[in-house]
Amino acid sequence: MSNNLGPALTSTYHLVTDPFPVYTSIGTAESTTYIGRFMALGTVYRELTAASRDQIHNLPGGVFLVTGQARVGIPIRIALPEGHIFEHGNAHPERWPLPKLSPLHEPRSVTHASPARTSLLSYRQLQHMNAVRIGRTIDWLAP
Repeated sequence: MSNNLGPALTSTYHLVTDPFPVYTSIGTAESTTYIGRFMALGTVYRELTAASRDQIHNLPGGVFLVTGQARVGIPIRIALPEGHIFEHGNAHPERWPLPKLSPLHEPRSVTHASPARTSLLSYRQLQHMNAVRIGRTIDWLAP
C-alpha cells in the first residue's frame, strides 16, 4: 500500500494511533523569487502534533486535523514542502504516515475551517519568531 495520499477525490477519515507532526499555515512571507514582475510569497508554517485519538479528515477541500473535543477541523499539511516552487510545485503528493493511522468509518461531525486570511510577515518578524527556512523552498517553519 502506498503512503502517498494526494488530494481526496472522495472523503476519507483516519484515526491517529501514534502521534506525529503536522503543519498549519500561520502566515505568508516575502521571498526573493519572482514570477515575471510579481514576487512569489512563501508560506509560514507552525508544527502541531497529531495526538493519539485525534482524527484526520482528508476531504476534497483539504486535509484537516480534529483534536480532542474540538468542533472545528484545522487545515493542515502532513509534510512540509521539499523543493523550490519551480522544481516541483505541488506535483509530488505528501507522504502520509499510514502505520500511525487507522481507517475511521464514523468520523466526528465538525465544521472544517477554511484557511484563514493570514498576514504578510516581514523578514524581521520571521527572525524575531526564530523561524527557519524549509530546505530550498520559499517557505518558513516557526516554532
